[in-house]
Amino acid sequence: MSGVEDPDAGMTREEFSYKVMRGVKARRYDSCSNVSYDAIANGLEFYYLPWDDQYDIERIRDNYIKLESDESFAAGVHYFALHMLDDEENPKYIYSFDFKSASANYADYVEVPHIEDMYFTFGRPYQPYGPIELILPEWPIFLPGPPSLEFGRNFTDEDREMSDVAMGLWANFAKYSDPTPDGHSLPGVNEKWVPYSADDKRIFHIDKESKMKDEFVFHDVSFWYEYDPKVVESATNQCCDCSNDADPDPVTNPDPVSAAPSLALSLYSTILSVVFYVAVILQ
Repeated sequence: MSGVEDPDAGMTREEFSYKVMRGVKARRYDSCSNVSYDAIANGLEFYYLPWDDQYDIERIRDNYIKLESDESFAAGVHYFALHMLDDEENPKYIYSFDFKSASANYADYVEVPHIEDMYFTFGRPYQPYGPIELILPEWPIFLPGPPSLEFGRNFTDEDREMSDVAMGLWANFAKYSDPTPDGHSLPGVNEKWVPYSADDKRIFHIDKESKMKDEFVFHDVSFWYEYDPKVVESATNQCCDCSNDADPDPVTNPDPVSAAPSLALSLYSTILSVVFYVAVILQ
């Protein structure tokens, strides 16, 4: 976790503020005026800091991860689901993949990262080698990386059983328009996956024992889609002076030299993507 000295131990209040401000400055604003970054950052800190103990570094770290997750994924999923409730003819199925594999290579404080479920949905635990490993059995020491969490990952029997669950749920949905039709039999799935509706806003949590849960805080949706936009509007509605648009902060306006590593990384990622797909074909 960049900008944090020891993320395994936690995150200090100062590191939290630094990360929040970097995120605020990395946004793109529809304004030619000076942006009050402090006003936007203060709103985020007020909502996500654990005010009963502002110096509990583990909770501060976990709350920052929740901030990132809510902004990027969770709040948006529920926001759009809520706006699709009028379409009663087409059921909406929402899930959270909560299975934390013992074979994963991420830090202990990390829960289940984004796209982790893709390994299981596409049967990766049944493949003897990953696409990159097929071409590069050992990662070259002159390259940064390895580029993904799966390099050198030894999937277990438990992983393969979870892959059966994920593939079964998606296959059922494709075939029956219902991931848990009557008569289905999948390991650890002993409860019906109920569609998201006005009367039942629970989501299906996929794990060793998969079940419906009602754990999402809908106030988070209101924060990101009602309150935060108003703060941003106020913070960008300053006296307009388009001549001051240039922002010397390297986070928002990197010079060509500092942007070069990012360009190199993008080209590097593109090459790896091509290698990935070629390897899949060769398999």
